Amino acid sequence: MGIWDQLNTKKLGDRPGTDLDQQTKDIHIQETNRSSLEDTNLINQASMRDGRPIPGTQKVHEGPTVTDNTRTIAFTPEPGEVWSVMNITCHFTNHSGTSGVYLYVYDTANAILQSFFYGSSSSTDFMLDDDGTWDDFVISYPCQIQFVIGDATNWDDATLQMNMIRLR
Repeated sequence: MGIWDQLNTKKLGDRPGTDLDQQTKDIHIQETNRSSLEDTNLINQASMRDGRPIPGTQKVHEGPTVTDNTRTIAFTPEPGEVWSVMNITCHFTNHSGTSGVYLYVYDTANAILQSFFYGSSSSTDFMLDDDGTWDDFVISYPCQIQFVIGDATNWDDATLQMNMIRLR
């Protein structure tokens, strides 16, 4: 069964990134697969999987609300998806002191955790990019964004909101 047969129920508006990833991941880069590689390239171009932002995919993703300082998953891309995270805000309820926000990338395939941001604030809405050190970053499956909010005695609950746009 060819790539086209497997996609005949999909529309460009469906943003079938996971389906495309599953259907093309086993194609070997070799002369005998030239037709499949050309089809894959055409489908990727048509579905805007070229590394630039995909129109209509920007969103503010809200992670789960936490009530303690347990490391929590904020976002996990679907297989085949690549997202650019432009900024993150942490919203506190009943915030009464200074609390730290720690961000991590967790590689689920290799069980590796990397810390990539720390900031602290006494504000109810803490923009994690307001100190000038923030830069957009890209995340793709199998990695996920995780977070910890420090000193749970200073707030009742906290939520991360991420402004992001899909690249692939």
